[in-house]
Amino acid sequence: MHAMLLLLSSISAAQETTQPPAASQVIVPELTAASVSDMSEGFLIYELLIQELSARGAAPIGAAELSTAVGDAAMDCADSTACPGNLWGVFDAQISLVGQVEGTELGLDVTIYFYEPGRDDPFKIVNETLGPGSEEDFVKDLADTTVALMVARNGFVPTGTEAVDPEPEPEPEPIPDPITDPDPDPFVPEGAGPSLPSGTDADPWSEKERKEMGISKGLYEKFISSGNPDPQDWLRQERVRTSKVNLEVGGGVSMGSVDRTVTVRLVLQQDQDDDFVELDRYEEDVLLGGVQGQGSLALYAGLSPRWDLGALVGLGYANKYLVTGWEQVDDGGLVDQTRSEPEPAAAAVPFVEPRLRFFPKATGVFKPYFMVHGNVRFYDSYALQDTEKVSYQPGRPGLQVIGVGGGVGVALDVTPEFVIFFEAPYTQFISGAEAFRQNSSMMVNEPEPNLHVDSVLRLTGGIGFKF
Repeated sequence: MHAMLLLLSSISAAQETTQPPAASQVIVPELTAASVSDMSEGFLIYELLIQELSARGAAPIGAAELSTAVGDAAMDCADSTACPGNLWGVFDAQISLVGQVEGTELGLDVTIYFYEPGRDDPFKIVNETLGPGSEEDFVKDLADTTVALMVARNGFVPTGTEAVDPEPEPEPEPIPDPITDPDPDPFVPEGAGPSLPSGTDADPWSEKERKEMGISKGLYEKFISSGNPDPQDWLRQERVRTSKVNLEVGGGVSMGSVDRTVTVRLVLQQDQDDDFVELDRYEEDVLLGGVQGQGSLALYAGLSPRWDLGALVGLGYANKYLVTGWEQVDDGGLVDQTRSEPEPAAAAVPFVEPRLRFFPKATGVFKPYFMVHGNVRFYDSYALQDTEKVSYQPGRPGLQVIGVGGGVGVALDVTPEFVIFFEAPYTQFISGAEAFRQNSSMMVNEPEPNLHVDSVLRLTGGIGFKF
């Protein structure tokens, strides 16, 4: 009996000494890139981080496993307020590392947010600007920091070490009573700044404030690091394009299918009453290549510091050509002919463009941007002048030309309210710009067709005001 009790006691003691440590998993979504050009650098840092955490026994949960379990819920995690909070119910993990990368003039700006279950805000933030070739050193330090936090907060046992009881976190120092101690020494925790645990009085991170400012987590980290206590003052100093209304007035030139010409020539035969009877006709309506001056007015609404949506209305002038004529035939032979080509007239050509613009750089004075747009141009109708015995009716109706395109530009935010811009949008017409030709089988001398053009390149500059 005593032997059996001794055996059971030894088995129980062995089980107590071999209890597995707390969950040793780290959720690591792919880093969110601020622009397409930053994706490759972000993926390199992500792959190095997975390797370093795996080498330390932290069992990282990477993009492949996240995609299998939650689909797209972990994509662009740094820009999603629901991520990584929506991952804790799926994975038993201690920490989630949410990263964001953005190319700047000084190098690659990397921000890593440390999250843990039960908290909506990050409890630690690491932000560094990496020069060429410094990625590996940064990732090794980041992996060491992660493991140290797991050891201190959850009792994680790194690979090759023995389990030890985590040291208890020190009790916070009492806050002096302002009544009994009129001149207390200010309490400044070690490492106070953006990486302090959220929820303390000295913690500068505020998700509510970030949303009110309308900026990303990376930009909010820059605001915290600046030490400026006034969010609006910081936005003005950095020239951040927040959700504002922008009014822009511009002028420039258009090159391409800006002019329009109409050619109408009739085939006539004289009857017994000396009246001319139309037997056939040649008709052509095309857009010609040319250069056109134009002015524009645009209104944009800021969707975020990097995106705005708006509409542009413009007015340009175009040359309007008209060529008329006729051939008189008898028994299939040419009897007489005439041709009239008056001086071209100037015509107004209004146009409308819905636009979407993207600014890769959200701060500073110099901001290049890309845009996509639609375009609708309106050409007026032609009224043809008849002669005493020749009728050219009907005339040519108005023309609405529809196109799509894109372009590049640069905005110089001289002040927070005043901007100078230059841009070059290109439009390819997809509807309404096709040449109209009605050929004549009976005409002896049919005109040569005009060269048709169906695209426009505009060069524009101007000023803008932000409200």
